[in-house]
Amino acid sequence: PIVGVWVMPLGVLAFLLMPFGLDGPVFYWIGQSVDLILDIARWVANLPGAVWHLPALPPTALGFFTIGFAWLCIWRRMWRLFGIVIIAAGFLTLPLQRKYDLLVEPGGKVMALRLANGEYIFQGSTRENYYREIWAGWFGLDEGKINLDRDQPDFHCDDDKCLITRDDKTIALIRSEAGFDAACAGAAEILMTIKRLEDFHGDCPGRQAIRYWDAIDNGTYAFYFQGGDWHTVNVNDLRGDRPWVR
Repeated sequence: PIVGVWVMPLGVLAFLLMPFGLDGPVFYWIGQSVDLILDIARWVANLPGAVWHLPALPPTALGFFTIGFAWLCIWRRMWRLFGIVIIAAGFLTLPLQRKYDLLVEPGGKVMALRLANGEYIFQGSTRENYYREIWAGWFGLDEGKINLDRDQPDFHCDDDKCLITRDDKTIALIRSEAGFDAACAGAAEILMTIKRLEDFHGDCPGRQAIRYWDAIDNGTYAFYFQGGDWHTVNVNDLRGDRPWVR
């Protein structure tokens, strides 16, 4: 109502008065009205339950939503309301969305780890807000409550590497050549270099090695533990083999 009853008429009045140089006071009151609108928006946004943080739905949900909306639009009789049921079924596909246990940004500046209780913790540079925002939306987290520290104990990091273990199966995030050698000699099944190391290629027979430039080329790497073993997927895997992602 403030926009329609007050702001818009004042805007018209301001343009009429502009040739005469009398528009200043009118624009002042328009500015006051805009401030009031913003104050109302902030008040509503801070009400309990005003914002729901939901994790991303799987692609299957899109199919349900498309069919449900099409059903509502095509039919004219009462059975068209069955489209609402189809749309609601789309939300029930949420458990089908894969929950990744570890995400590593290209270059390793930001990492996210899922704990045993299902919560996520973040480690990395506080300047890398882009990935934190994207991942928080994907996980359905309140971004304002995410603590992005440079050293999270659950990542088990030292100067050379970080070790993430599930059921004695380990992923090593490598920061130095010494860290790579130690992880290769140890029990790490996957070795991912997260720091640029000059003239270092890294080869560990019988283990999966993800080099620094692999991550730069392929985008964020995600790891999930299933069936007693670690599995890997990256952004390019999800986008598919298309000319614009090669």
